[in-house]
Amino acid sequence: MPEYLKPEEGNLIHLNGPSLIPNGLVEDFRGIIEKSPVLEETRNRCLVRFEEALEQNPAYVWENAGQPLSFYIYKECDHRVEILWCHQLSELFPAEIYFRPAAHALFMALIEDLHARRIVSQFSSWSSVIGIDLPSTAFPGLGFQRFDVEIMTANSQNIPKINMSDLDGDRQSRLWESDRIGEAAELMASVGDAFMKYVGFTPKECQEAISKVCDPELSRMIMDENGRLLSFITLNRKGWIGQLFTLENYQGQGLGKYLLSSAIQVLMQQEVHHYSLAVFSGNQRAKKLYRGLGFTTKASNPIWAWLADSSGQAFDASGEVTVTEKLV
Repeated sequence: MPEYLKPEEGNLIHLNGPSLIPNGLVEDFRGIIEKSPVLEETRNRCLVRFEEALEQNPAYVWENAGQPLSFYIYKECDHRVEILWCHQLSELFPAEIYFRPAAHALFMALIEDLHARRIVSQFSSWSSVIGIDLPSTAFPGLGFQRFDVEIMTANSQNIPKINMSDLDGDRQSRLWESDRIGEAAELMASVGDAFMKYVGFTPKECQEAISKVCDPELSRMIMDENGRLLSFITLNRKGWIGQLFTLENYQGQGLGKYLLSSAIQVLMQQEVHHYSLAVFSGNQRAKKLYRGLGFTTKASNPIWAWLADSSGQAFDASGEVTVTEKLV
């Protein structure tokens, strides 16, 4: 392993545009993904997401003695910064010794330079592919809250027989209506899970998330007699079920089960026999529904989130909590 200066003597460099991360760091990360023991489909999906982020978003690089050691690709939205991908040279050992000072410097930069009031680590949800959850070594001491995401899967052979009952009252199930995606996004934002509420997901972001998954020929909505949207599900032809949300006053009435059962039947008709979805570990109602339809948990990965309080409370480079200039 090359000789570096003391880990805490490194420097954080901001890259103003996408695709500016040193090639050696990028290739090292690609190599980690390609060697991962997970399913090839999962590796490929991870690589696609990484390449998209690399081409579209700015980044920071941590260097020591002129050697780039790690990168952090991020995006901004309304005083929230999402760290999309992070990687530290695989030859660094022990990894956390080099990661901690870099993470401290990064978060101070996000707070002071980008005025972030919320910081979210999305990339850690891929820890089963990457092979190490670096944030777990540094984030708890910085006031981050951990949310565990369970990946649940099922296949057509293990799905119990589905008996589709009629919807109660004058409710109607319809194919996805693309001109109502804004209404679906508003619904999703209003009843979002604990993580969405904690970090303040906006309807605009919900609409972007829906658009990434929704195949309008497969996804469905449930309306009441007046045409108001009560519940919806999005899915694609790869068997990924993206969103399943129901208005709060209509939860527990079987709408989610009806939509999920319909989705599975539609996928079977399309000769798709493997199904996947993600759910936060604390969402017991949703997990009970999924298990009842044959889904089991295959992996659990963390997402970390930090919020500034009303006084602008943050942390300094040593990890000690301090009060910074008020963030606006």
